[in-house]
Amino acid sequence: SSTSSSTSSSNRSSSGTSAHAAAGLQGFSTKVTPSGEVYLERVSGAAAASGPGASSPVRQAPAAAAPASAPSTSTSPDGSTAFPSPREDPERLGNLRRALYGLEGVEQVLDLLCLLCPMWAANGCRLVNLATGAQVPGAPTPAEAAHTLKVLADVARRSGYGASARLTLCQDRRLLGLVECLRVAPPLLLPEQREAALLLSEAARRYWMEERGAGPQGVASPTTPAASSAALPGEAGVQEVGLSYEKLVQRYTRKGQAQGQRGRGPGQGQSSSAASGPEIKGEAFAAALWALSALAGPALFEMEMEALTRVARLSGGGSWSLSAGDLAGVMWGLANARHCSPRLPELEACLVKAGGLCSMTPGECGRVLWAFATLGYTPSTLLLTIRPDWSWALPKGRKLPKGRKAAGGLSDFTPSQLSSTCWSLAAMQQLDTAPLQSAWKELMERGTAAVAAQGDVVLTQIWQTSLAINLEASWSKEEQQPAQGGQEPQAAQAAAQQQGAQQDAEAGKRKGKPQLKIHFAGQPQAVGQPKPQEQLLKVARDTFMRQTAALRKKVHSSYQRAIANVLTSLQMMHMLEDNSSGYSIDVSLPALRIAIEADGPTHLCRNDMARMLGATAMKKRHLAALGWSVINVTFQEWDQLGSAEQRQDYLRSRIQEAVESKVQL
Repeated sequence: SSTSSSTSSSNRSSSGTSAHAAAGLQGFSTKVTPSGEVYLERVSGAAAASGPGASSPVRQAPAAAAPASAPSTSTSPDGSTAFPSPREDPERLGNLRRALYGLEGVEQVLDLLCLLCPMWAANGCRLVNLATGAQVPGAPTPAEAAHTLKVLADVARRSGYGASARLTLCQDRRLLGLVECLRVAPPLLLPEQREAALLLSEAARRYWMEERGAGPQGVASPTTPAASSAALPGEAGVQEVGLSYEKLVQRYTRKGQAQGQRGRGPGQGQSSSAASGPEIKGEAFAAALWALSALAGPALFEMEMEALTRVARLSGGGSWSLSAGDLAGVMWGLANARHCSPRLPELEACLVKAGGLCSMTPGECGRVLWAFATLGYTPSTLLLTIRPDWSWALPKGRKLPKGRKAAGGLSDFTPSQLSSTCWSLAAMQQLDTAPLQSAWKELMERGTAAVAAQGDVVLTQIWQTSLAINLEASWSKEEQQPAQGGQEPQAAQAAAQQQGAQQDAEAGKRKGKPQLKIHFAGQPQAVGQPKPQEQLLKVARDTFMRQTAALRKKVHSSYQRAIANVLTSLQMMHMLEDNSSGYSIDVSLPALRIAIEADGPTHLCRNDMARMLGATAMKKRHLAALGWSVINVTFQEWDQLGSAEQRQDYLRSRIQEAVESKVQL
């Protein structure tokens, strides 16, 4: 009894000390329970926490004024109180970006923002107080949240965060709060707080969607008194606990890196200080979309990315002036997340307006082409901006890091950029064009050692491009002239394939290993290919075959196994992961030359499951050119077949259609 009494007295004493220390914290009142436990309760503005339960000892914090950056509450047309629309201050945003770009760790980025926005952080990083339904003052603005997310994604990637670690980071309450601060998706509120959600949505609509008038909407002018005296969100609260913005910058920013030279997201190399007017929103849109994709890929934030693409001002009056770097980041973000937006034509028009592909760096050009090819969209007008010799020059006034060139040609492309560019053009069926032929020639002249050092992804892209050239390009067939006695090009090619197959089979016997005898059109032994190309293409082919053969050893998905089980019940001979064609076919019927492709989510756009990705479409074309009838079965179609009989009837019908089409041909 005496021990518990002394412990209770000690707790009360320490609690009283904590209460005294926290008494000056802005926006909170200190309460003590009957058992002596101290806790903080947030108060709305200057209102004191009173009412039921106020009989407990309460130490009320002094009333504090709202931060200067928080605009006054407006009134909606129907007379009800509305949430204020966030306002951006270019100077404050520029200071924040300079501070963020000097940080090295993920926790440093999150800690800095929580210290700058203490009331928002104390409310669980939410825009709305779940207890009162009121909007939390001092929360980050959409532009501040967007650029913080961009720096966070960049720091995570540079720190070696893998895909799994980044997904874990996306569950952090602080990061989710930043996503909510973008004001593009409904906040997570209680069911009875529907009115607060509607008010917040209306404030977000005014920020993103209001028309461009005489002055920038939702952006504080640097010449107005409100903007000139405005502080960062929550700065007043930070100063009360003895910290100022300048001290925070000194604490969290490395020496010599406070100027934002390390940004690697969209708009790389541009000034870290934000522009005024609607350009702030355009930069925020590009930064947020890139960051969400870099952090979560196709796994999360589908609703937020779709909302961002819908609110973006890409055309018409008041459209945003997005730079080529920002647009390249946007396109990469959409493709990386497998998010096929219906506004791709408008993004193409913005890229053309920004100067086209000839006004981008080789890296930006490669990312844009890869993005369009991945999403299965061919930007015909944009492709016309590629010069035949691939010469490029950046617009005047664009800032670049030291050592970067402002103009150049095809020789400035790295082997990985060349392989990605060639693959993208092949996936978009731009095979009979001068840009592809010149880029392919340059890639073949780089040498086997330099190209093979880039990794298996590059070699796989090279082999798929070679296959596309020989199966679909007209100029490849013209170059394959008769080798002997006036043979036709197709006959000479077939003879070369047979000779190569025999050579590989004999080599496999000597090594005592089984050897695949299938050879593609355009294989390294094809007629008229110089030896450097032959060596590089042979390495690329071997890499491609090794990867497809390795799929046979992996565990098959339940979806793929279910299709095989139905074929077994139909007494049809089949093979899983058949790579006799070079490509790995999910389920094949070798006797009928029918390939059944189980198209899961990775083969389709995540927001439009009826749209096939570019790589899957190219594989289907190549298999068809090699004599296979391809049946694509999406997971949605398969899941709608509830019984075994329905699945049998479905596969039997699709196989019958494939057989009949072969007979008609």
